[in-house]
Amino acid sequence: MTSETKFASGYSSVWREITPLSDGYWAIENMLTRRVVEPLQNRAPKDMRGLVNELAFIGFSKLANSSTKPSSAKIIETLKAEVCVAVDYINRVSSAENIKNEAVDAACIHESALICERLLNFFPSGTKRIIRPQFKGCGIISSCEGDVQVGENLYEVKAGDRSFRVSDIRQLLTYAALAYSSDSLSFSRIGLFNPRTGMAWAKSLDEVCIAISGTKANDVLPRVIEHMQSTSIYR
Repeated sequence: MTSETKFASGYSSVWREITPLSDGYWAIENMLTRRVVEPLQNRAPKDMRGLVNELAFIGFSKLANSSTKPSSAKIIETLKAEVCVAVDYINRVSSAENIKNEAVDAACIHESALICERLLNFFPSGTKRIIRPQFKGCGIISSCEGDVQVGENLYEVKAGDRSFRVSDIRQLLTYAALAYSSDSLSFSRIGLFNPRTGMAWAKSLDEVCIAISGTKANDVLPRVIEHMQSTSIYR
């Protein structure tokens, strides 16, 4: 079994076969992403960035359904209460040296609060929204979860200090294929949001599939599923 992120970032031969035009498409499309907010000024240590990002998303998950917009003080209070949860998660998934709770200082909390606030603004309350939508596994892909579905849009949040990558699009296509395989495809658009750089992108799933493969999603997704289920899948 493998994760959706490893499937999206690896298995290049599979993606070249299914989506031969994806690299060229994204080279152009990445220049057309839109800025929705100014880049964040990084204050926390770089080696704490994964923890800061995870803590911000946990805070967003906790505060997203508030009836009123949470104050800065409420966001910080919520984040401080979730530090242990974020640290435990990062220590489980990271191969780096374990982070101690006390290493999450005021700079980390402040930066996390700014990211959390941007998530709350980009995915406002009152919209039809699913946080951490679940996807059943298929073939070699384990069960997994996305980030945010807003109506017909499935968004992946990338909070690194980098531009979007073609592997990010492949990750969204992997989620779409998993949903298609379980007859639960409930979105027709895919998108990316980076609360750190302030950039966002979204397109119709069909439009993306046609651009990178020449065929619509209902032709592309079954081919992705076929490779997921293949016992002789190769990278």
